[in-house]
Amino acid sequence: MPRRARTPTTDLAAVKPQRARDVVVHLVKNTKSEGEGSFREALELSNADATRAHVIRFALPEAEAVIRPKDPFPEVKASVEIDGSVDLDRRPSVTIDGNDAGQASGLTLAGPPPSTIRGLFITGFKGSGVVLHGEGTHLVERCAIYDSSDRGVIVTSDHCVLRMLEVCGNSNGGIIVVGAKGARIQGCRIGVTCTGEEHGNGTSGVYIAQAPGNSIGPENTISGNHHYGVLIYGSKSRENHVFGNLIGTDPQGNSAIPNLRTGVLIFNAPDNVIGGIRSDSRKIISGNRRNGINIDGSATRPELDGGNPDKFTEQGGCGFAIGNTVCGNFVGTDLSGTTALPNGKHGILIFVAQGNFVGGASPGHANVISGNKEHGIFV
Repeated sequence: MPRRARTPTTDLAAVKPQRARDVVVHLVKNTKSEGEGSFREALELSNADATRAHVIRFALPEAEAVIRPKDPFPEVKASVEIDGSVDLDRRPSVTIDGNDAGQASGLTLAGPPPSTIRGLFITGFKGSGVVLHGEGTHLVERCAIYDSSDRGVIVTSDHCVLRMLEVCGNSNGGIIVVGAKGARIQGCRIGVTCTGEEHGNGTSGVYIAQAPGNSIGPENTISGNHHYGVLIYGSKSRENHVFGNLIGTDPQGNSAIPNLRTGVLIFNAPDNVIGGIRSDSRKIISGNRRNGINIDGSATRPELDGGNPDKFTEQGGCGFAIGNTVCGNFVGTDLSGTTALPNGKHGILIFVAQGNFVGGASPGHANVISGNKEHGIFV
């Protein structure tokens, strides 16, 4: 677990529960698994009054408090803002360690919008770290989500925002968006720690499964993951935009931290855009173990995340990898575009897929594809 700076202790005598307008504020005053002043009690009190909005804050005497639940937390069924202390370098200071919580996910938002999780270090759960269900528009920001036995974050509700997260070491992948639209993943480190060290997720960094209209970017670093950096799968996964990221490199874009398969795989998904014509849309896709980008319209792969076609991958079908655009990217170079940082095979591989576009008519559409171990573009 990365080392975090200490935060000043809170004067508990000066902090009192308060009710402002229709918002109820709950204070977590100790690190106990349950009982008065615990985080669990704050969640239960919020659920008991779901007609109001709630804020959960932490007033803990420890500078780096660790809450170790002995049982699963309840799903959050009210509109709740969970606001953990954040230290001066914007790292979470409150840790929720799920190693003793049984077969459970960490925090599940399943209530009316909007709900927020901010400034928590969530680690060690046997399920996923964070699950976003319900009506959508949830926000998760400035959190570290590490070492879950399943996914780091699962998103099944629309228009959620994941911002400035660290998602590392989760056994079954970093972030998965399943059937949801309008998700935004911005400024995250996925497979790379805050200090730039490799701590990859066990399958793909970001997995878009039968989910349309989502954006991955800008300013994500998606590297070191054990399958793909980004996997976009299925005929319903259309009009997703991947832009302004570093995929397969360190956070400076200077050296390789490879995803162990391809940087971006579009598998039987139509009408997606990788890159863009603006300079902040440019993406560095370099240093990956296989290809930089692969657009694939073949039959179902047995190697997709989870090892077998599962509930996230069963509706793909073949022949849907059409209408995708790759423009304005550096593929096989560092951030400057002048030094080779090769992908292990092809820069761009288009396989059993028709009607896709690499580049375009204007100068801004051009890709720099250079330095890769095999072909620049292989069709």
